[in-house]
Amino acid sequence: MKRKIYYHKDRAAPVLFGTKARLKRIPYYYLAVLIFTVSPIILSTIGSLIGNSLGCNINEAGTDTCVRYGIQLGETLSTLFTCFWLLFFTVPFGFIALLVLIYAIDRDKKYHSEGND
Repeated sequence: MKRKIYYHKDRAAPVLFGTKARLKRIPYYYLAVLIFTVSPIILSTIGSLIGNSLGCNINEAGTDTCVRYGIQLGETLSTLFTCFWLLFFTVPFGFIALLVLIYAIDRDKKYHSEGND
């Protein structure tokens, strides 16, 4: 059974963290926002490193027939390489998520520091 939390109208209600124990999860939220924001860089780097180590010609315009170990890798590596363009979406959303997270943490810390729990 979920416990109902009643708030006084003059106090700031918690935004994200309902209990004081949940404030310990803050580093995980920062890590999730960071991984989401830089994931296109990670994917592009992985595609580029695999392509270079296998000797495949990978660029944004297309790819050659990169067949290694009996597997066609050209299209997959080209897709990984061009994931870099997703930064145009992930960086603004990551920045907005970071601002919302900072606001929620600040408000919830104030709420829990007043002795509310």
